[in-house]
Amino acid sequence: MFPKPQVTPGEDILKVEQLSAPGKYSDISFTLRRGEVLGLTGLLGSGAKELVRALFGLETPASGHIEINGKAARFTNPTQAAGREIALVPERCWLNRPDHPRDNAMSAEVEFAPSGFSAAELPPRPAGNIAAAALRFGSLIAFAAILIIFSLTAPYFLSIGNIGNVLGQSAISGVLAIGLTIVLIAGGSNVVTGGIDLSLAANMGLSAAVYASLTQFGYGDATAVAAAILTGALIGTVNAIAVVYAGIVPLLATMAVMNVVAGLELVLTGNTVLPASTPFLSALSASDAFGIPVLAYVLLVFTAITTAIVQYTPLGLRLYAVGEFPDAARAAGLPLRRLLAGAFVASGVSGGIAGILSVSYLSGSTTGAGEMLLPVVVTALLGSVFSRRLVATVTGTLLSALLVGFLVNGFQLLNISSTLVSGVQGVLILIVVSATTLLRRQEA
Repeated sequence: MFPKPQVTPGEDILKVEQLSAPGKYSDISFTLRRGEVLGLTGLLGSGAKELVRALFGLETPASGHIEINGKAARFTNPTQAAGREIALVPERCWLNRPDHPRDNAMSAEVEFAPSGFSAAELPPRPAGNIAAAALRFGSLIAFAAILIIFSLTAPYFLSIGNIGNVLGQSAISGVLAIGLTIVLIAGGSNVVTGGIDLSLAANMGLSAAVYASLTQFGYGDATAVAAAILTGALIGTVNAIAVVYAGIVPLLATMAVMNVVAGLELVLTGNTVLPASTPFLSALSASDAFGIPVLAYVLLVFTAITTAIVQYTPLGLRLYAVGEFPDAARAAGLPLRRLLAGAFVASGVSGGIAGILSVSYLSGSTTGAGEMLLPVVVTALLGSVFSRRLVATVTGTLLSALLVGFLVNGFQLLNISSTLVSGVQGVLILIVVSATTLLRRQEA
C-alpha cells in the first residue's frame, strides 16, 4: 500500500543526546538524517509522547542535548520550536499533504494517509451527514415556513416597514448574541465548561444606566458612549480573569458576575428608570425615508464588521482553533488563555454597545435587563444550525436573531399572548442543544 521510497539519507538534521526527564523517559539518544522517517513507539506511560512534547517545547527535559541542523536547540515554548521549523501534528489527524508537514501543523484529528490523499476522500458517514443536513436545512425550512404562515395570517407582516421594525427590534438582542457568539467560538461548544457568558444582559443594563446617569449629570454623548463601552469592557475583563486566570467554570463565573452587575445597576438607578434624551440618542432612534429604523442599520453594520474580523482574519481562525481544537492550538503555539480572555472582553464590549442602543430605544435605562438573557442565549445557540459545520458563526447568529424577531413579531401581530414566546424559546434551546450534541457524539 505504501511503496518504499528510494531515498539516500542525507546530513543530520536532528540529533538528541541523553535526553532525560525523571519519571517520564531516561537517557534517550538518536539521530535523524534528511530523507529518513523515525518512529517512536511504546505503551501508554512509556514516555514516547512526553519525549515528542519536549522536542516541540511543550515540556522541558531535565537534562540532555538537542541539535537541529548542527546548532544547539533548547525550546521553552512551541513558538521557539516553530521558529526552527519544527511542527507537531496532534494524534488522530488526517495529513492532507504528508510531504508538506507545515501545511498540516494546524490540522486537528490526525491520521496518516498516503501521498496524494485528500480529506475529501474520507469515507462518508451517511447517517451523520443526513442528520446534519436535516438539522441545517430543517432550520432554513422552518424559517421560511414562519415567514409564509405569518405573511398569510398577519396583515403587513412582509411589508418593508415591518421588516425594518423587526431588524430594529432585534438590534439589541442581536448585538448581545453576537458578543456571546464570540465567546462560544473561543470557548468551545460545551456551555458548562466552555464558552458561555451569562452576564451579558446585566452588562447591558449597567452600561445603559451609566450612559443615562452621565447624561443627567450634564456630560456629552462622547463621554457617555465611552463610559458605557468602558463599563462593558470592564465587566468582560472581570469575566476573563475569573474564567481564564482563576480557573472558575464559565457558567458559574459569569453567573456570579451577572448577579454582582445587576446589584450595581440597582444601586446606581435606585431600581427606577433613568430618562435620557440627547441628539445622538434621537438620531439612533430615528427612521429613514422608508420607515426602516437606524438601529436596523446599526445591527447590519455591527454584524458585517464582526464577521469580517471573526471569520476572515487570522485572529478569527485562531479563535476557532482554540475553541474547537485546543490541543492542536496549544501544540501550534497559540496563546490560548490570551485569546479566550480577549473573547470575554469583546463580549463585554458588545454588552456596552447594546446598553447604548437600549438607552436610545427606550429613551432611558431599564430595570428589566435580566429578561433579555433567555432570548440572547436562544439566539446564539440557535445560530449554529445555520452553519455548514454546525458551529457558531456571526452570520448564523444574525439569521437566528431575525428568526426569533420574526417569531415574536408575528405573535404580536396575531395578538397571541407574549408569554408563549418564552416557552417557544425554551423549546428551541432544548431542540438545538440536544440535536447538535447527538450529532457531534455520532461523528466522534
